[in-house]
Amino acid sequence: MEFLNQVGRILIGAMDSAVEYNRKKAQNNRLKKIIQKEKRQISRQYLALGKYYYENLQGAVSDQHTEKACRYIEFSQERMRKARKRLVELHSRDYEKAQQRDTDAEELSGSPMEGEQESGQTGQDSPQRGQPEEENAREE
Repeated sequence: MEFLNQVGRILIGAMDSAVEYNRKKAQNNRLKKIIQKEKRQISRQYLALGKYYYENLQGAVSDQHTEKACRYIEFSQERMRKARKRLVELHSRDYEKAQQRDTDAEELSGSPMEGEQESGQTGQDSPQRGQPEEENAREE
């Protein structure tokens, strides 16, 4: 009987320490989540503060560091505008090519192969397999 009592005390002690270990781990994880959440909140507030400064106080406070940051923001905004403009041009050029191909296909009578043979074309208008078109090669 004493043996069973001793085994019971050992099992209860092991369970208690497992429970305590899990409780501490859970508390540790909750605290880490709180810390991470607050770090993200602080970062958002820094961004909001910087945006407010840039939009409302730029030039009012003369500081070399802030002036440099403002110039970098303006430079980046200009690069984004140029990149967006270029992207629109690329998409519009692709759209125009697709429309031209559709128009050409409507004008052909019969099968596409017959139209090429009648006009004397040998498929040179389309790029060969594995070779990029000239315009695509120039853009890269």
